[in-house]
Amino acid sequence: MKIKKKFIINFLSISELINRIQNNYNLCLKVFKNQIVFYFKNKYNKIFFIKKTKKKININYYFNFEKFKNLLKGINSQDNIYIKKKKKELLIKTKNFSYITKLKKNPKSKIKDLKLFNKIGSFIKINRKLFLEALENNLNTLKATNKESGINIIFKKNKILFYSTDGFRMSFFFFFYFFKKKFSVNLSKNSVLYIIKLLKLNLLEVFYIKITNNKLLVYLNKFFFVSEECRNISFNYNIINKKKFKKIKINHGVFYKTVNRIFLISSEKNNWLDIVLNKNTAKLLFNSNYSSYSENIKIKNKIKIKLRINIKYLLDFLKTPKSKFVYIFFKNKNKKLILKYKNYNYYYLIMPIYY
Repeated sequence: MKIKKKFIINFLSISELINRIQNNYNLCLKVFKNQIVFYFKNKYNKIFFIKKTKKKININYYFNFEKFKNLLKGINSQDNIYIKKKKKELLIKTKNFSYITKLKKNPKSKIKDLKLFNKIGSFIKINRKLFLEALENNLNTLKATNKESGINIIFKKNKILFYSTDGFRMSFFFFFYFFKKKFSVNLSKNSVLYIIKLLKLNLLEVFYIKITNNKLLVYLNKFFFVSEECRNISFNYNIINKKKFKKIKINHGVFYKTVNRIFLISSEKNNWLDIVLNKNTAKLLFNSNYSSYSENIKIKNKIKIKLRINIKYLLDFLKTPKSKFVYIFFKNKNKKLILKYKNYNYYYLIMPIYY
């Protein structure tokens, strides 16, 4: 059977994100019903790449993921790769070389999850750019280890909500989309990183998703993904309610450059800055045992208050500008802060540092 390298290399590239290399024979090649299926999984997630073939052959074997990936690195993306089964071996051939690798048969390698994708018509069509933007906005507050605090995605009647928290801060993003039913899913960081890479590799305007049994199914340009099953976190929407909050407006460019300068002279032990609001000035202060820094930023303000914030948390929000101005909402120095860009549906909540 013949297949172009560019399809396979994309599949192997995004599969690396979930590869644990615990078993050398972790890539499955299955051919049935005129379909070539490359299948990769770990304990949690599953990835499929499916392409039609004219030849009727039957293959259902595992082979070495790392060796296959390294073998294809030096091949032109438009070159054809020929794959042929020879007894208990697999022949991989191009116009320049041929390679034979041993196959390992696994009687339990039936790909049951492919049945989930049989009815693509039951999937929901989603704007690729908006979904990608939502996932990337939540990455900073997404824990790497605790799967119960991943990104929670809620599909409501007129919008999709995304939120994640690491216990000290929270990201909340939404965009408008019409649905008939309400459903939700939680994605681990591992799953989110894979989907981000998949959406970046395929520049189509839309892709398709479906939620079943607390899992997210994704279909995009012959690629299929099944997320691990995670439990949702309860979430109180009132946490981003800005009513009765005081508000200040700061120029993003000036604010970001100042915070970044302070970040460069800070350390893990001294990782906070003070924002002192007085009349029409916001003074940014930093002090440690070895250095101190201060800078004034002009703002329109009549509030007098001192806020202490983790520098890295603040910089994570500011490093991706979405508008010329940043708004900071607060009640007092010990209550949550809500940061927001003008006319952008993203909220970033930080708990201040007590002093």
